[in-house]
Amino acid sequence: MTPVAGALGDDAARRASRRTTAAVAVGALALGLAACGLGEPIPPSPTLDPPVMTNTGTPQADDGLAQQRVARAVRRVEQAGSGRLTVRAPLEQGASLDADLRYRLDPPASEGLVSTEVAGDTAQLDVRTIGDRAWLRADVVLDGEAGATPCWIDYTPVADDPALGASMLAPPVGVPPALVALLSATGERSLTARRVAGTVDLVPVLQALNSSLVGLFGLDRTAAGRVPASFLFATDGALTGYTVQLARVPDAVRDAGGDGDAAERLMAAVIGQLTVLVDELGSVVAVDPPPADEVVVLSDLADLPTVMDACGQQDPVGA
Repeated sequence: MTPVAGALGDDAARRASRRTTAAVAVGALALGLAACGLGEPIPPSPTLDPPVMTNTGTPQADDGLAQQRVARAVRRVEQAGSGRLTVRAPLEQGASLDADLRYRLDPPASEGLVSTEVAGDTAQLDVRTIGDRAWLRADVVLDGEAGATPCWIDYTPVADDPALGASMLAPPVGVPPALVALLSATGERSLTARRVAGTVDLVPVLQALNSSLVGLFGLDRTAAGRVPASFLFATDGALTGYTVQLARVPDAVRDAGGDGDAAERLMAAVIGQLTVLVDELGSVVAVDPPPADEVVVLSDLADLPTVMDACGQQDPVGA
């Protein structure tokens, strides 16, 4: 994928906005897969018990029980209404993009951090979403030069632009896609005492990786495809998260009527899985908008250099 950072214009403009452009330059490196946000390192996946085996040597098939188990766990997440979501998505060359969000379902809101490091360039973004509004603020190291954004960028006007996902580490507004996928979960069979195989909706998985992938793979947001997933459970039966092997995505795209070959090409350089964990269910999540005098508005992606320059000069141009 061509780095979107080049769209920022000439070298002078890029240098002028260096303190806020790691969201572009880093996010577009490799596949530029965008997830939700990170604060502290994501914990390893829970230790899994050996598969429950039958006499035939295959995992025990118990479709009805697995369906009920996942359905009950999903209802528990929905009824809790809030919690913490951590996400890890692999990029090329061993890099990863991590996320740590506190979220609320109704009315939808989230806040947290997005973090990535690629080839020595790092970006960590504070992100907030409330309803259909969205803001971010960056702390970056790009080409060895460090700097923090002195203001918040309101990217609400371009939040639905597919190009945004390819150019910035900016989560969509509303409920985080990784959580939307979890809420769509269907169990199919038990793999271990704490692990169930099943499926989740394909589109929110793609959006959790990068919102531009839906269009790149010839799909739209209404596509009804599913992708295999593995659901993880705690000893008390609570759903702790799920994983999706990215190698399974191209076939899921084909099954949904999309361009599986395009998905194959893009995913070829990415080895690993999307890991999503959920905890702290029912915790109080209060998200406030940034102070109006610390906000600049991004009304058009073409205005990104100008908006970033204004932000870098600590001269807010809108609220």
